[in-house]
Amino acid sequence: MTGTQPSACALRREVRQLQRKKRHQRGPLVDRVLKKQGLQRALLAVWALSEQDLVKATKFLEKREFLAPGDSMHDLEVWLKTQTLSAAESGVDLLAQTTKAQKTSVKTTDQFLLELEVYTWVRLQNVKKGVAPSNTAVWNQSRAASAFSLPSRASLSQCSKSSKRSMNQWVARWRQRWQVRRDSLKDGSKVTLDTARAKVVRYRDRGTKKNIRDCPPPNNTWPSNGR
Repeated sequence: MTGTQPSACALRREVRQLQRKKRHQRGPLVDRVLKKQGLQRALLAVWALSEQDLVKATKFLEKREFLAPGDSMHDLEVWLKTQTLSAAESGVDLLAQTTKAQKTSVKTTDQFLLELEVYTWVRLQNVKKGVAPSNTAVWNQSRAASAFSLPSRASLSQCSKSSKRSMNQWVARWRQRWQVRRDSLKDGSKVTLDTARAKVVRYRDRGTKKNIRDCPPPNNTWPSNGR
Protein backbone atom coordinates (compact mmCIF):
# COMPACT_ATOMS: atom_id res chain seq x y z
CA MET A 1 0.00 0.00 0.00
CA THR A 2 1.46 3.32 -1.04
CA GLY A 3 0.68 6.84 -0.02
CA THR A 4 2.12 9.81 1.73
CA GLN A 5 1.80 10.08 5.48
CA PRO A 6 0.82 13.46 6.97
CA SER A 7 3.69 15.37 8.52
CA ALA A 8 4.00 15.91 12.26
CA CYS A 9 3.26 19.59 11.73
CA ALA A 10 0.04 18.78 9.87
CA LEU A 11 -1.03 16.37 12.58
CA ARG A 12 -0.40 18.93 15.32
CA ARG A 13 -2.38 21.50 13.36
CA GLU A 14 -5.28 19.07 13.00
CA VAL A 15 -5.20 18.29 16.73
CA ARG A 16 -5.29 22.00 17.59
CA GLN A 17 -8.26 22.50 15.28
CA LEU A 18 -10.12 19.64 16.94
CA GLN A 19 -9.31 21.04 20.37
CA ARG A 20 -10.64 24.46 19.39
CA LYS A 21 -13.80 22.86 18.02
CA LYS A 22 -14.24 20.90 21.23
CA ARG A 23 -13.80 24.03 23.33
CA HIS A 24 -16.41 25.80 21.24
CA GLN A 25 -18.84 22.95 21.79
CA ARG A 26 -18.47 23.31 25.56
CA GLY A 27 -20.19 26.68 25.56
CA PRO A 28 -19.67 30.41 25.10
CA LEU A 29 -16.22 31.94 25.54
CA VAL A 30 -17.04 33.73 28.80
CA ASP A 31 -18.33 30.51 30.35
CA ARG A 32 -15.10 28.74 29.43
CA VAL A 33 -13.00 31.55 30.88
CA LEU A 34 -14.93 31.38 34.17
CA LYS A 35 -13.92 27.73 34.53
CA LYS A 36 -10.21 28.68 34.49
CA GLN A 37 -9.36 30.78 37.54
CA GLY A 38 -5.73 31.29 36.56
CA LEU A 39 -6.66 32.35 33.04
CA GLN A 40 -9.40 34.60 34.43
CA ARG A 41 -6.94 36.43 36.69
CA ALA A 42 -4.40 36.83 33.91
CA LEU A 43 -7.02 38.03 31.41
CA LEU A 44 -8.33 40.66 33.82
CA ALA A 45 -4.74 41.77 34.45
CA VAL A 46 -4.16 42.14 30.69
CA TRP A 47 -7.36 44.17 30.47
CA ALA A 48 -6.27 46.45 33.33
CA LEU A 49 -2.63 46.88 32.32
CA SER A 50 -3.49 47.56 28.67
CA GLU A 51 -6.01 50.23 29.72
CA GLN A 52 -8.96 48.10 28.59
CA ASP A 53 -7.63 47.20 25.15
CA LEU A 54 -9.88 44.46 23.75
CA VAL A 55 -7.45 43.67 20.92
CA LYS A 56 -4.67 42.84 23.39
CA ALA A 57 -7.02 40.83 25.58
CA THR A 58 -8.12 38.85 22.52
CA LYS A 59 -4.51 38.35 21.45
CA PHE A 60 -3.74 36.98 24.91
CA LEU A 61 -6.45 34.34 24.53
CA GLU A 62 -5.29 33.61 20.99
CA LYS A 63 -1.73 32.96 22.18
CA ARG A 64 -3.15 30.55 24.76
CA GLU A 65 -5.06 28.84 21.92
CA PHE A 66 -8.26 29.42 23.88
CA LEU A 67 -10.35 30.97 21.13
CA ALA A 68 -12.74 28.99 18.96
CA PRO A 69 -14.62 29.87 15.76
CA GLY A 70 -17.77 31.79 16.55
CA ASP A 71 -16.60 33.20 19.89
CA SER A 72 -18.23 36.54 20.65
CA MET A 73 -15.75 39.32 21.36
CA HIS A 74 -18.66 41.57 22.26
CA ASP A 75 -19.71 39.24 25.09
CA LEU A 76 -16.09 39.11 26.26
CA GLU A 77 -15.83 42.90 26.31
CA VAL A 78 -19.09 43.21 28.27
CA TRP A 79 -17.83 40.68 30.81
CA LEU A 80 -14.47 42.42 31.20
CA LYS A 81 -16.11 45.81 31.72
CA THR A 82 -18.58 44.32 34.19
CA GLN A 83 -15.76 42.75 36.19
CA THR A 84 -13.81 46.02 36.17
CA LEU A 85 -16.84 47.96 37.43
CA SER A 86 -17.58 45.36 40.10
CA ALA A 87 -13.96 45.44 41.30
CA ALA A 88 -13.98 49.25 41.46
CA GLU A 89 -17.22 49.33 43.46
CA SER A 90 -15.97 46.73 45.93
CA GLY A 91 -12.48 48.21 46.21
CA VAL A 92 -10.74 45.17 44.72
CA ASP A 93 -7.42 45.73 42.94
CA LEU A 94 -7.24 43.61 39.79
CA LEU A 95 -3.45 43.93 39.90
CA ALA A 96 -3.04 42.98 43.55
CA GLN A 97 -0.02 40.78 44.28
CA THR A 98 -0.74 39.58 47.79
CA THR A 99 -0.75 35.88 46.89
CA LYS A 100 1.64 33.73 44.87
CA ALA A 101 -1.05 33.10 42.24
CA GLN A 102 -1.66 36.85 41.84
CA LYS A 103 2.05 37.57 41.52
CA THR A 104 2.36 34.90 38.84
CA SER A 105 -0.61 36.28 36.90
CA VAL A 106 0.69 39.85 36.94
CA LYS A 107 4.20 38.79 35.96
CA THR A 108 2.91 36.63 33.11
CA THR A 109 0.65 39.45 31.94
CA ASP A 110 3.38 42.06 31.96
CA GLN A 111 5.73 39.76 30.07
CA PHE A 112 3.04 39.10 27.47
CA LEU A 113 2.32 42.81 26.91
CA LEU A 114 6.00 43.64 26.64
CA GLU A 115 6.62 40.89 24.09
CA LEU A 116 3.49 41.92 22.19
CA GLU A 117 4.90 45.44 21.80
CA VAL A 118 8.13 43.99 20.42
CA TYR A 119 6.15 41.73 18.07
CA THR A 120 4.13 44.70 16.80
CA TRP A 121 7.30 46.75 16.27
CA VAL A 122 9.05 43.96 14.33
CA ARG A 123 5.98 43.51 12.14
CA LEU A 124 5.99 47.23 11.39
CA GLN A 125 9.66 47.13 10.39
CA ASN A 126 9.02 44.08 8.21
CA VAL A 127 5.79 45.01 6.47
CA LYS A 128 6.04 48.80 6.26
CA LYS A 129 9.78 49.29 5.87
CA GLY A 130 10.95 45.98 4.45
CA VAL A 131 13.76 45.47 6.93
CA ALA A 132 14.68 42.60 9.23
CA PRO A 133 15.62 43.82 12.72
CA SER A 134 18.72 42.18 14.15
CA ASN A 135 18.81 40.52 17.55
CA THR A 136 20.37 43.65 19.00
CA ALA A 137 17.63 45.85 17.52
CA VAL A 138 14.91 43.55 18.86
CA TRP A 139 16.55 43.55 22.28
CA ASN A 140 16.91 47.34 22.34
CA GLN A 141 13.24 47.68 21.42
CA SER A 142 12.26 45.41 24.27
CA ARG A 143 14.23 47.65 26.62
CA ALA A 144 12.67 50.81 25.16
CA ALA A 145 9.12 49.46 25.04
CA SER A 146 6.84 51.60 27.18
CA ALA A 147 5.23 48.67 28.97
CA PHE A 148 4.97 48.78 32.74
CA SER A 149 7.45 48.78 35.63
CA LEU A 150 6.56 45.31 36.85
CA PRO A 151 8.56 42.09 37.49
CA SER A 152 9.38 41.25 33.87
CA ARG A 153 10.86 44.69 33.30
CA ALA A 154 13.13 44.16 36.30
CA SER A 155 14.30 40.83 34.89
CA LEU A 156 15.08 42.50 31.56
CA SER A 157 17.07 45.16 33.37
CA GLN A 158 19.19 42.50 35.04
CA CYS A 159 19.64 40.62 31.79
CA SER A 160 20.74 43.79 29.96
CA LYS A 161 23.79 43.96 32.22
CA SER A 162 24.90 40.45 31.30
CA SER A 163 26.51 39.01 28.19
CA LYS A 164 25.52 39.21 24.57
CA ARG A 165 24.84 35.50 24.78
CA SER A 166 22.08 36.15 27.32
CA MET A 167 20.58 38.77 25.00
CA ASN A 168 20.60 36.36 22.05
CA GLN A 169 19.01 33.65 24.19
CA TRP A 170 16.18 35.99 25.22
CA VAL A 171 15.54 37.02 21.61
CA ALA A 172 15.65 33.37 20.48
CA ARG A 173 13.03 32.43 23.08
CA TRP A 174 10.92 35.41 22.05
CA ARG A 175 11.08 34.41 18.37
CA GLN A 176 10.05 30.87 19.24
CA ARG A 177 7.13 31.95 21.41
CA TRP A 178 5.81 34.37 18.78
CA GLN A 179 6.74 32.18 15.79
CA VAL A 180 8.89 34.88 14.23
CA ARG A 181 11.82 33.60 12.21
CA ARG A 182 14.46 35.26 10.13
CA ASP A 183 14.55 34.33 6.47
CA SER A 184 15.85 35.69 3.20
CA LEU A 185 14.73 36.13 -0.37
CA LYS A 186 16.67 34.63 -3.24
CA ASP A 187 19.21 36.83 -4.95
CA GLY A 188 17.89 38.50 -8.05
CA SER A 189 18.26 41.50 -10.26
CA LYS A 190 18.40 44.95 -8.73
CA VAL A 191 15.00 46.38 -7.94
CA THR A 192 13.71 49.56 -6.40
CA LEU A 193 13.23 49.85 -2.65
CA ASP A 194 9.44 49.89 -2.99
CA THR A 195 9.52 46.70 -5.06
CA ALA A 196 11.75 45.00 -2.49
CA ARG A 197 9.37 45.92 0.30
CA ALA A 198 6.43 44.57 -1.69
CA LYS A 199 8.28 41.29 -2.19
CA VAL A 200 8.89 40.98 1.55
CA VAL A 201 5.19 41.47 2.26
CA ARG A 202 4.14 38.90 -0.36
CA TYR A 203 6.72 36.44 0.98
CA ARG A 204 5.38 36.89 4.51
CA ASP A 205 1.79 36.42 3.42
CA ARG A 206 2.58 32.98 1.98
CA GLY A 207 2.93 31.65 5.52
CA THR A 208 0.31 31.09 8.17
CA LYS A 209 -1.37 33.99 9.92
CA LYS A 210 0.74 33.38 12.99
CA ASN A 211 4.08 33.46 11.19
CA ILE A 212 5.90 36.70 10.54
CA ARG A 213 9.01 36.28 8.46
CA ASP A 214 11.04 39.39 9.12
CA CYS A 215 13.27 38.86 6.13
CA PRO A 216 15.48 41.46 4.43
CA PRO A 217 15.09 42.58 0.82
CA PRO A 218 17.32 41.00 -1.85
CA ASN A 219 20.98 42.00 -1.94
CA ASN A 220 22.02 45.30 -3.48
CA THR A 221 18.59 46.89 -3.26
CA TRP A 222 19.38 49.62 -0.75
CA PRO A 223 20.49 53.11 -1.80
CA SER A 224 24.23 53.68 -1.65
CA ASN A 225 23.91 56.05 1.34
CA GLY A 226 22.70 53.10 3.47
CA ARG A 227 19.42 54.71 4.48
